[in-house]
Amino acid sequence: MTSNVCVGASSAMEFNGGTQVFTQDNLFVQGGWTLCASPPTVGGSSHDTYIDAPFFYSGICGDDKCEPLWKWNVTNQTAAGAKPAVYTGDHNTIVVNTTGAVAGGAYDFDKYFCGFNLSLWQQRTKGDLHTKLINARGSEAGEFSPNAVVARAKAMLWAAAGVAPRQ
Repeated sequence: MTSNVCVGASSAMEFNGGTQVFTQDNLFVQGGWTLCASPPTVGGSSHDTYIDAPFFYSGICGDDKCEPLWKWNVTNQTAAGAKPAVYTGDHNTIVVNTTGAVAGGAYDFDKYFCGFNLSLWQQRTKGDLHTKLINARGSEAGEFSPNAVVARAKAMLWAAAGVAPRQ
């Protein structure tokens, strides 16, 4: 899935199995990746931008659904003897707190990545080594506010279509 804009869908990308699933160059406003059965055999998110997503990756049927990304032989999630999934994601931009609603401006990323912080997620998946976390803190959001991002996305989509934006 490439070059899409997903707005207001908490499960912007939901996978229930599959073999090779990738996202690239997408804009996810208020949504992230979710898993129920298990992650794809190979896949991940690269060069995507997430604005105010409640999580980056999450197991909507339990964060144990993320375990095939780093464990072998996870019961009922991978076949006996199967290798863990290969996560290939990197170079994402994750922007949170654009409304400034988080008290004191300190955003908690401790469970943002399948129940882990970014450092443990990177260690386990070997991915997202260049992914950026940005705490916009409300008034500092500017270019990353959901409205500003959606306005830019509309302008880009209309320009790509070669037509003037609708009023």
